Amino acid sequence: MDLALHYFTQHDGALALVEELRATGVRVAAFQADLAEFDSVRAMHAKVAEELGHPDILYSNAAMTGSVLGIKAKIEDASIEEFERCWRANTGGAFLVSGTLPPSTLTRGC
Repeated sequence: MDLALHYFTQHDGALALVEELRATGVRVAAFQADLAEFDSVRAMHAKVAEELGHPDILYSNAAMTGSVLGIKAKIEDASIEEFERCWRANTGGAFLVSGTLPPSTLTRGC
């Protein structure tokens, strides 16, 4: 099995997980990207495709709330810029990553 592991800021944690998974026989590599920056997402996909090939499965679990968004925050304290950054990471990034999958993956289904 091949696994492309995305991380944003937790480089050491990602590398520790890579080593743990490699010890079980998984072919894995970690890739850094800011999912709120679409050029960063495109660059990450290019690196994944170059190193591991195009993915067959996409499991997207990225999320951010920013400093004033989330369950305990007040929406009125959020700036439009912060909201937009969260939206780009949580929705736009997932959309863009899905669009980088080869057509055969998208038509094959689960």
